[in-house]
Amino acid sequence: MWFKILAGTVVCLTLLLFEAYVFTSLPSGTKYKVYRFQFAIVLNLVFYAGSKHLWQRVVKDVLEDSTPNIVKCTWKSIVMFFLVLAHISPFTTNFVTREPTWLNMAAWTCFGAYILLFAMLVPLDYFFKFLRKTSRIKFFSSRKISLFVVVTITLCSVMAFQTAVQAPRIISVEVPIAKLAPSMDKMRIGLISDIHLGPTVGYTQLKRVVDMTNALNPDIVVFSGDLMDATLADVDGAATPLAELKAPYGKYFATGNHEYYTGDIENWFKALESYGFVVLHNSNRKILSKSNPNDWICILGTDDIQADQIRYEGHGMDLSKAYRGCDLSHPAILIAHQPKAAQIALDSEFSIQLILSGHTHGGQMYPIIWLCYLVNPFMSGLYRPKEDSYVYVSQGSVYYGFPLRWGTYPEITNITLRAT
Repeated sequence: MWFKILAGTVVCLTLLLFEAYVFTSLPSGTKYKVYRFQFAIVLNLVFYAGSKHLWQRVVKDVLEDSTPNIVKCTWKSIVMFFLVLAHISPFTTNFVTREPTWLNMAAWTCFGAYILLFAMLVPLDYFFKFLRKTSRIKFFSSRKISLFVVVTITLCSVMAFQTAVQAPRIISVEVPIAKLAPSMDKMRIGLISDIHLGPTVGYTQLKRVVDMTNALNPDIVVFSGDLMDATLADVDGAATPLAELKAPYGKYFATGNHEYYTGDIENWFKALESYGFVVLHNSNRKILSKSNPNDWICILGTDDIQADQIRYEGHGMDLSKAYRGCDLSHPAILIAHQPKAAQIALDSEFSIQLILSGHTHGGQMYPIIWLCYLVNPFMSGLYRPKEDSYVYVSQGSVYYGFPLRWGTYPEITNITLRAT
């Protein structure tokens, strides 16, 4: 037990030291490769202890002496195949293509199912163990508990997969904006977030998001970060549908944390600009009313706060710089990827009427939802933390990594600004 605790502590310290020191001293081209390698190794260290436990509970406790040999061999092969796929999932980040391969999808699906299986089995084990010690009633055996959990998680994983890969829902919201001129009343923003182009998300999924967003005929398109989980070269043109997005008042992008993990931010910025996006790198633009140029909205974007943590050169959240040129007599809309950054903006001296964020995915699936709720000041949807300030947190337009969503759904947000 003490060895496992010590190993876990070492892993956590390794992650912190890597982000705080090693990542900052590496060339851009090397950062992403080292990050991917470390990510794979750390996850497999965690998986090792978990897989030993799952093998005991799902294989040894389930198979009996009277079980036919053919059934034993088949069941062991299925569980071993499942565990191997889960273990190799982080290594698939080295094999990103324009469209996700079947191996990448299978591996990351098993990774997500692995989390669900472990999260359900372990608490049930402890719960029934407690009941057996405190009650004379004979409860379910370990074998029955294991079989119940395997069947339940298999069904949940199938449903979660279907939810994750389905077309995003269109979520329509109206937001009252203080100081918004009547000439800009009912202006609409199409909010996209958290596409995560990488091992399990490719060209086809992004194209569908683009087509659905265009069908809304938004005045403005906002992308609130986490477009990619790979370098521009790795995705091999998967991001090109972004050039097809149409918005008469412009398309705007601000970074998320995953942009910095790629170590390829400069190339991505150039690509986004070639697709017609204005990259708000701690900067802003004035969106002028077509009927009255004295009426305008200041739309600003800040670098993700992760850039500060990993000391990414030339990047980091700078709200003062981003707000420069905005004023108190006109509304300001901030694109800040993480809800924690939204809270920083709300606590600042600057007057911001609407903050658009993503990052959380709404938790994506249980049990991560509960953790996500605890560590973020805003989870998903529309919030009114101040009288004249709103925060909207998107659940993401696709998913991250494992193609599973349980308790959440992908979304594209159709935001209508209303003058007050």
